[in-house]
Amino acid sequence: MAWDPATVAIRMVRSVGVLLVGTVGFAASLRRLGGPAQAVEQSGWLYQQFGSQRVMYGMLALTGLMVLVGAVLTWNVWRK
Repeated sequence: MAWDPATVAIRMVRSVGVLLVGTVGFAASLRRLGGPAQAVEQSGWLYQQFGSQRVMYGMLALTGLMVLVGAVLTWNVWRK
């Protein structure tokens, strides 16, 4: 399958964007892990249902998945 350069550039920007957002989110989640939740965060439904540490583990899982997906997408576009 032959892609034109514009399609490759758009796909590369999207995949690198997912990778960067995932990496920044993962770093922020790691930094917040173990610390107490702020007052404004404790009013949220997720914090009331699961507690602050479980929400942080969920954020780590979600952003870790974003990093993985972004890396795979970037690798696939880079090979083409």
